[in-house]
Amino acid sequence: MSTAGISPQKLDWEPPVIKGIEDTGLSQGFLQDLALKIMYFRGQLTGHDIAGLMHLPFAAVVSTLMDFLKREQMCEVKGSGGLGAATYQYSITNKGAARAREQLERTTYVGAAPVPWDNYVAAIKAQGGKRLKVSPKMMQQSLSHLILEESVFGKIGPAANSGKSIFLYGP
Repeated sequence: MSTAGISPQKLDWEPPVIKGIEDTGLSQGFLQDLALKIMYFRGQLTGHDIAGLMHLPFAAVVSTLMDFLKREQMCEVKGSGGLGAATYQYSITNKGAARAREQLERTTYVGAAPVPWDNYVAAIKAQGGKRLKVSPKMMQQSLSHLILEESVFGKIGPAANSGKSIFLYGP
């Protein structure tokens, strides 16, 4: 899909920059357990990979988690792919695997660090009331890769501007 010539809409809200564990709204223990479960299922990973899977910055958050897990012998460094802890190859130990299995009995969630409910609600409220207004030019540019009759644009445009879901189907 080509969006050349279409300017992205500027939102008045952006997520806050995470400068430390406290900025996540989650406990260090929760985040450590999440990192362990990720390593348990994914195997050996770099610090950068773990941070990416958690959707958290390595330097500001994940490095602290990994340092703690190493000290507690729940993970170990098996090698390095370059300079710095972000390139270390982390591997879960037997002790860490036991902890991960214990935590999996409580919750099977493994993935991005969740956003606390209050933060989510605040983000939705901050973005509320702003709707993208789709122009005919924007419609034609963004759907140029599809073969559509001209009359379809007259239906899709108002639907897109309604703020409701759109489902396109058919030959």
